[in-house]
Amino acid sequence: MTPAAPRPFLTVAALLAAVALGRAVQFGNGGFTPDAVEWLAGACLLVLAGWLLPPWERLAKREQLVLAVIAALALAYQFSILSSSPPAIYLQARVPDPWKTFQAGIGVAAVLSGIALSSDRLIQRLALVGLVITYLVVGKWLIFTSPQPAIDVWYIHRDSVNALVQGINPYTLTFPNIYGDGRFFGPGMVENGRLMFGYTYPPLSLLLSVPAQLIGGDYRYALLACNALTAVFLATARPSRLATLAAALFLFTPRSFFVLEQGWTEPVLLAAAAAVGFCALRFPRALPWAAGVMLASKQYAFLLAPALLLLPEVRRDRRSFLIFAGKAVGTAAALTLPFLLWDPKAFVHSVFLVQLGLPFRSDAMNFSAWWVQRGGSPPPGVLGFLMLIPPLVAMRFRAARDAGGMGIAAATTMLCFVIFNRQAFCNYYFLILGLFLLGAAWTFPLDEAPSAAPSATVSPSGKSDQPAAS
Repeated sequence: MTPAAPRPFLTVAALLAAVALGRAVQFGNGGFTPDAVEWLAGACLLVLAGWLLPPWERLAKREQLVLAVIAALALAYQFSILSSSPPAIYLQARVPDPWKTFQAGIGVAAVLSGIALSSDRLIQRLALVGLVITYLVVGKWLIFTSPQPAIDVWYIHRDSVNALVQGINPYTLTFPNIYGDGRFFGPGMVENGRLMFGYTYPPLSLLLSVPAQLIGGDYRYALLACNALTAVFLATARPSRLATLAAALFLFTPRSFFVLEQGWTEPVLLAAAAAVGFCALRFPRALPWAAGVMLASKQYAFLLAPALLLLPEVRRDRRSFLIFAGKAVGTAAALTLPFLLWDPKAFVHSVFLVQLGLPFRSDAMNFSAWWVQRGGSPPPGVLGFLMLIPPLVAMRFRAARDAGGMGIAAATTMLCFVIFNRQAFCNYYFLILGLFLLGAAWTFPLDEAPSAAPSATVSPSGKSDQPAAS
């Protein structure tokens, strides 16, 4: 695939925005705080500047150094936070000195990240292997040390897996309401201390959870594996020093282990999105199937579909697009239809109607909650969808036509949707910062100058042009 010429400001903005979002969710674990909203606003301004500012040749010539410095400083900052604050909120002292394993793991990861700065490709690969292994060890420690977090997501997954292996449709279940009241749920969703809906996620997350819970005793091992896969896809799709550092930034963003503890399923979507980019760069024939898996991974995954059009393999011509769309939709249908047909009413109610009925959360980390906290009325729910228009315009006229452009465009789309949505918490921003890191890492190899790109590039209009100065 021929990548479009990189846009230096946008690549730098994506990397900085990922770090800023990681810092924002550190405040209040992704809930509303004034400091969190300030960092969120900073991330949004960075992204806006990245899309709007014109190319600057002087920055393009120094982009490798700028990105390396940003990544190195960000990693040092993240490791300092991880080594000085609890990685989650429901940790139990199940072994003597439970912090020893975690702190040792963070120290090893910090050393490996420093080694990844090497320009030698073999050393970078070895550092990546070490970082992934370290993350898996620390993640296993986290799951062991926080065996039963007080969040409904954990109970819903545990009971749904147990029901499925017994031949019971998990979308027909009800669950205990561990919160004692219905403030987090819509009208009619809580009766007599029970949540009146079944499994609330698409089947893919459930199917991945089954072997993790049966073999490891906890479905969150599937999420741990998804995060590790995301890092591998990120670093190996277009190998470079930046890609390896971006993988470290993703695995050890400060609230990474909090997301794992809570058992949110965004890691499944993020791993699928990383697989899409990996296939686009390495195995184009598998791209439609990877896109189908991505579309089947979350209810809102369709929001990322327009970013797929930035991949040249998708939009070469009408026939190619129709073949791609047919394979992708067919894959998503194969993963979803068996459960939908099992009990259509229960499936639609649990997966879609429950989500649509969730109330506005004034404790969310976004600008709608900030407005309500200052005495305003909750904005209409349609505002989040209207905010999808700017990233669609940006994709049409400003985005690079390659995997890097897809990652940054997908992240921008989700960010615009979430900042004025009814709900916005740590899991959403974990997904967004991961997408930004995917896009930044895949813009071009850090170890090669931008001028090494082919002489002809694909312009936003789909025509072949000479590369821009950036």
